[in-house]
Amino acid sequence: YDHDSLFLRLGIASSIASGLADVHRAGGDGRPMMAHYDINPRNVALFRGARPKINDFNIAEFLYINPLTNKTCGFPSRMHAPWWRSPQEVDKDEEILLNEKVDVYALGATLFHLFTSFAPRGQMQPTREEEVRNLVRNGKKPVIFPKLRYSQDPIAATFRHVLDRCYETDISKRASSQEIAQIL
Repeated sequence: YDHDSLFLRLGIASSIASGLADVHRAGGDGRPMMAHYDINPRNVALFRGARPKINDFNIAEFLYINPLTNKTCGFPSRMHAPWWRSPQEVDKDEEILLNEKVDVYALGATLFHLFTSFAPRGQMQPTREEEVRNLVRNGKKPVIFPKLRYSQDPIAATFRHVLDRCYETDISKRASSQEIAQIL
């Protein structure tokens, strides 16, 4: 991965993160108003000039605001396959309410794929699903191979920093899509 390749990938990553930030603040008042809920590389189309567009909003969730607390109400987890999901989503039995930050974790997985050219959790094989679910549940970040993990290129360092912010296990400490877009 030379600097020019990383620079192109950075531009794509920045556009994806900015697009997701726009999705989250679709209501216009700065508060998160929607979660895409299915961010992954297959739901990002590349157009002429390497311009990415987020698509496939068929399972998006509108986020409502509790007027008493002025905070976003959560939504129940419906998708549990661990390949692109956050630790909050992988357990079918847990009744936890999610918010737009699950998209940020999935953004991290998508950016990992863009940065490394590999799926963050390897091949999606049914025989590996429980193993991967345990890795995600326990907060294990995907492994970046040494050439990119130890690269001194500032773009590689930016990708690593952003991935750390996206893969924050604690959803309340995980960066927002806007923060990720600003870093990129």
